[in-house]
Amino acid sequence: AVVFSSDAKLKMPARASDVFRGFARTFTADELRDAVLPKAVKQLRRNPEGALAATRALLETTECDLREHVDALADVLTPQAKHADEWRRVAAGGCLAAVARGGGGACVRAIFNRVKPELMDTAKR
Repeated sequence: AVVFSSDAKLKMPARASDVFRGFARTFTADELRDAVLPKAVKQLRRNPEGALAATRALLETTECDLREHVDALADVLTPQAKHADEWRRVAAGGCLAAVARGGGGACVRAIFNRVKPELMDTAKR
């Protein structure tokens, strides 16, 4: 996906996420698993500022089951959920909430179990 390109310095324009939402609805579960989410995770590691908006748009829009992607997404989103920048915390929280909604009760529990220790540990703040 062009939004998750290999250019780590690329930042998606704010309005582009609206266009991306329509495109994200067309992804199949295989496309999401094999191409889109691996690139999103990679970009979240390399340049979270550029990838958070697109990832949030993707996760909030896709109709695919996100259960199998909880661990990979939580690994890269949890540090952003406790970042000093408020917009990053809000975007990461939106991403995690979308994953929880897209995967049912098991995802909610998995995300809670992953995020709670990170947020409660004062040494990691």
